[in-house]
Amino acid sequence: MTWNRNRFSLCLSLTALGALTLSVVGCSGSGASEESSSRARTSIYVTDGPREDYAHVWATIYKVTLTPQDGTAAVLVFESAEGVLIDLKTLRDSSGERYAFLSSASVPAGTYTGATVTIGSTMQLIKTGQSTGTDLAVDSSIATDASGHPAIPITFRSAKTLGEGTSSVVV
Repeated sequence: MTWNRNRFSLCLSLTALGALTLSVVGCSGSGASEESSSRARTSIYVTDGPREDYAHVWATIYKVTLTPQDGTAAVLVFESAEGVLIDLKTLRDSSGERYAFLSSASVPAGTYTGATVTIGSTMQLIKTGQSTGTDLAVDSSIATDASGHPAIPITFRSAKTLGEGTSSVVV
């Protein structure tokens, strides 16, 4: 996705996280299995896109689910009723991406084609060189969950196969 004022990229490419830059990449473990009884340990990390016009981008993440390729129900990998407040701009520096650990979960082994990141309805942006920020409402056209939080769907550039061992997914 491209970065715009109302959608961020959590790398949810999530500053994705939405009205964050949403870019998702993942790594898979070895020996992937499609059997529904097999489980994979998956760690979920958040990063930010390369925009330089903001010194801070504060976003609240409430939930992350993975989308199975086989069309079965989304798999919950992170959830917090209070949300986790993250300054996405701390997740990139002159050397590149930095990562914030969000959660670790046991998920059905298989192939996943995307994720959905549920965020707060507003974000605070502080432009580079300024000391105060602006609250920005997330685009109202984005679908919301039962709590009214925007739920941003992300399609992976290529499907991610999670199998035996530990895999990581970065949003």
